[in-house]
Amino acid sequence: MVNTVISDEQRKMLERYVFNKVAHNEEAEQLLRSGDPSLEVLLACQQVSVLRGSGDNAGSLKLAISTLESEQPKTPMESLKLWWAAGTAASALNDYGKIAEYLSNALKLAESQVLPEIIARLKLDFAVLEIAAGDLAKGIAKYEEAIVGLSRYDDTEDETLRARFNIASAYLRANKLDLALEYFVGLANDPSNTTQRKLYPAVLQNLAITYKRLGNQDESLTTYQKLIAAARDFGSAVFEMHALIGITDHYVIVKNLEKARTTISAASKLLGNKHVTHMRNLVQAHMANVAHAEGNLRLAIDGLSIAYTGALNSNDTSNALHYGNDLADWMHKDGDFAGAYAIQRKISQIQQEMSNLEVDRAVDLVKIRMEYDTEKSRIKDREETRNQVLHSVLPKNIAKRLMSGEQHIADRIERATVLFADIVGFTKIASDKDPETLVDILEQLFTGMDEVSSVHDCERIKTIGDAYMAISSSENSQPNHVERMALTALDFADGSSVITDLGIELRVGLHCGPVVAGVMRGARLSYDVWGDTVNVAARMEQLSAPSRVLCSEEVANELAQNSKFTLEKREPLAVRGKGLLTTYWLSRRP
Repeated sequence: MVNTVISDEQRKMLERYVFNKVAHNEEAEQLLRSGDPSLEVLLACQQVSVLRGSGDNAGSLKLAISTLESEQPKTPMESLKLWWAAGTAASALNDYGKIAEYLSNALKLAESQVLPEIIARLKLDFAVLEIAAGDLAKGIAKYEEAIVGLSRYDDTEDETLRARFNIASAYLRANKLDLALEYFVGLANDPSNTTQRKLYPAVLQNLAITYKRLGNQDESLTTYQKLIAAARDFGSAVFEMHALIGITDHYVIVKNLEKARTTISAASKLLGNKHVTHMRNLVQAHMANVAHAEGNLRLAIDGLSIAYTGALNSNDTSNALHYGNDLADWMHKDGDFAGAYAIQRKISQIQQEMSNLEVDRAVDLVKIRMEYDTEKSRIKDREETRNQVLHSVLPKNIAKRLMSGEQHIADRIERATVLFADIVGFTKIASDKDPETLVDILEQLFTGMDEVSSVHDCERIKTIGDAYMAISSSENSQPNHVERMALTALDFADGSSVITDLGIELRVGLHCGPVVAGVMRGARLSYDVWGDTVNVAARMEQLSAPSRVLCSEEVANELAQNSKFTLEKREPLAVRGKGLLTTYWLSRRP
């Protein structure tokens, strides 16, 4: 196999192909198998997904962990995907001791990369973990958080619908029937849901069960009939059998035994020779229930014995217990006390084994809960730290937009005022001071300038060496952006801040007009502003004088009628790239 040099563009394409599970791409497949050593981890990520999709969760978990533990260099996204895949595989294998650890590692990486969509998807997995731990309330809360997070993005309808379905199922399991009904009705009536071939029949089945538990037999019957139509439309014999079994139960409850017998016979005929063991046991058990309701106890016992034995042989312990209890009761009524006793002893043995398993599982889940609670506290601390960092390097409204999940921030601001200021004689100051003292001076200066900017509701964009750049605009519903920036500039020039204490003079320049602003991602997150307005503001600062503010004619026109300022017109100045421009000295009105 010949090694191939992979370009940055090709790598980005491969990452989209592997991580976003897009349609088969022959070019991508060939590149992944090109022998390029830099693609080994990416190829492993793809193989992990393939193994998981084929049902080989153990193989998927083993490959993910071995790749993570290898010395191969990995991008944060590759590590994230591998930890996430490991958590998903561990969940499928019921390895409760590892699920929280793997998912938490994935969550840390998603937060460090500011990936709110992936964070929302990970919350779905944490919701499953909470419910497995028996905390339905926290599980439902996690699902709700995930739904809110996913609602901001396209192509998340499937995850959102499944989350809503899982919430409804959790309420049904907790016997919160009114809440379960509300969710299942909403899902059954959701037009988008009818396109989900796998989900829609399950919604109808659980809705019918909910109605039955609420005692609303008519609605339950109607919903089961809808399920038959949906199952046939979707080609699902299993769901059709579930519907027929549910309808059989309905007719037994209302004592229409003739229809009950006809319906369960239809289910048996539909089952035919299909190798679906649990459904065969279920149909057999309900045929026995009909026989029992008809008064044919011997036939009922024989039928339920078959279902009970089938459940035992297939390790379907839940149904084995259910069938066994009824079978022991019927045998006792039939006078077969030895048979009833034998069944009861077997049931007790199964219950003890399940109890032991539950104790072991509970220990694992308590450990998970402790680890998860600890991790949640760490996540909260990291979130607060991340928010502080974002607010320190970005304007508040931009930081808020990023934290709400906005991925690409690029704005055209039609009305903005840009300020540039720099230190007079900085070269000499820098040469006279040791590095620590110089950094301390700049830190004090820029902190003081930030405080002044904040007073006038302006935002520092960045510092470049000894230069300071700030902006005010009409974006925050305050139209007087020119006045606010003019007051900030005069505070800088007058030394009405920490500037005076430091013995520093500033020259300041202003210009107003349209700008383009946006967030630049990459190794370092930054917010910047571009355009001709920025260039002219920088020229105004360069042509200004110590402790003075020079502004463009556009700024002067905006302030001409403002009683707070005086404007002194200068001779036209030659401005690089612009020619001769009329400029003004800006001062406070006495």
